[in-house]
Amino acid sequence: MESFDQSLKYLLQHEPADFIRFGLADPSIKVIGPLPSGLPSRSRDVDGGYLIEQGDNRSVVHIEFHRRHQSLEDLAIDVTEAQIRFYRRERLPVLSQVWDLYGAPDEPVLSDRTLHFGAPQKSGRSQGLYLRVNLRGMGAEELLSQGFRALWPLVTLTRDGASEAVVRRTCIAIEARAELSELERQTC
Repeated sequence: MESFDQSLKYLLQHEPADFIRFGLADPSIKVIGPLPSGLPSRSRDVDGGYLIEQGDNRSVVHIEFHRRHQSLEDLAIDVTEAQIRFYRRERLPVLSQVWDLYGAPDEPVLSDRTLHFGAPQKSGRSQGLYLRVNLRGMGAEELLSQGFRALWPLVTLTRDGASEAVVRRTCIAIEARAELSELERQTC
C-alpha cells in the first residue's frame, strides 16, 4: 500500500488541477500553486494543499486520500482540523476533498459529508464539511471519457476498471500522451 500511496501523491503533486477540477466539477479552476502540507498538529502532513482561483475568488483546496485504517469519524475530525489550520495560516476559504480509495459502486461519485461537533444553538452549530470523491461510483469508460487525464492511472478504482482489458486500454492511452516524458509515462 505504501507504493500505491506514493504513486497517488506523485500524481497529485504533478497534476493537481485534474484532481481539483474533477472533485469540484469545475474545469475552469486555475491552480495557482501548492501550499506547504505540514500542519502543526500531531506531526501530521496532509496529502495536498493548493491555492486556487475560481473566477475572481481565491481559496485553498485541501486533499486527503482515505485509506481503510481510519474510521470515518476520525477522518472527519482530521479533515476539519486541517481546514481550521489551513484557514489560520492562509486566511482563505478552505474546500476539502477526501478521495475514498475503497468506495462503494452504489454510492455517488461526489457527495458532501459533514461532521457536527458543536452543541446545537439557536443559529446553528459548529461543523466541518468536506467533499467525498468515490471513483467506485462510476464506470471506467466514464472516467476515461472525461478530460482529466491525470486520473487515468486510477481507472482500477472505478466500478469496472480492475479488468485486464480496461487496464491494457488505459495503459495504451497513457503511453500515447505525447506531452508526457518517458519517466512520467512509467510512473502512470
